Amino acid sequence: MDSELSTSASTLLYKNGTQLQPFHCSICFRGFSYKDWDILDETNRNFNERICPICKKSFYDAGTMRRHLKVHQSCRELYVCNICSKSFTRKDNLNVHMKTIHMVI
Repeated sequence: MDSELSTSASTLLYKNGTQLQPFHCSICFRGFSYKDWDILDETNRNFNERICPICKKSFYDAGTMRRHLKVHQSCRELYVCNICSKSFTRKDNLNVHMKTIHMVI
């Protein structure tokens, strides 16, 4: 659909079926439709607690960072695909691999 809708401050902007996000967080560059949302995004974060101390990768939430830290563990359990032998540090990633690559449900 190529129609462009005129908008007001209380509606989302759409063009070619894609939501426009003209405002961006100055910290993470995440896009927002409303100007005030980028300010809320910046004020609701404490990035000092969400940066991996090993590889310095930053995370949107603390739970994702904790899960990421397992990647750096030397004695971590590996999940291995029994079809192609590719290994994963997380079982859910192996499950996604099996479904998308080998079409196994």
